[in-house]
Amino acid sequence: MKISLMRHYEVECPYPNRMYSAEFTSWCSDYDSAPLIPVHFEAQEGSWDACFSSDLPRAVRTAESVYGVPVQTPLLREVPLSPFLAGGPRLPYHIWTVMGRLCWLMSHPSQMESKHQTALRAGRWIEEAEGSGHEHILAVSHGFFIPVLAGELRKKGYSGRKPGKLKNGEIILMEK
Repeated sequence: MKISLMRHYEVECPYPNRMYSAEFTSWCSDYDSAPLIPVHFEAQEGSWDACFSSDLPRAVRTAESVYGVPVQTPLLREVPLSPFLAGGPRLPYHIWTVMGRLCWLMSHPSQMESKHQTALRAGRWIEEAEGSGHEHILAVSHGFFIPVLAGELRKKGYSGRKPGKLKNGEIILMEK
């Protein structure tokens, strides 16, 4: 079985300079629904038997432009990001995201999902994909979730290069 993991296309949503926690939460919501920056992508005809995508609009729109109508699932969603502080000082965007991701790594209660819960979610999607009967699946997901998914695929016997920090629109192949 082959699973191609693709990061969604780039989103047109500028990063703000400094913000309070409520503004960061609002920005995260805006990012989830922001338009994509148009890209030209040429897939080989018949490359994939099926396409699954996160149900967030940026992944769905990417999948539609590459494949057609995908099977949408919340199991492929990005790892949710929450402010690590309530209120607090105005901080740069990168502080909010880096600290939020570190809190996720430590399963801090400020985050909506723990690292363990994210891994379980990835595992559930893999079970669905393997049970689908398809030989080559395109999975359109997100930059922070794909490395978790690739790690879970490795645990189930798949091989392929480690995703690292994928560029928007980049695809890696995992094969069993």
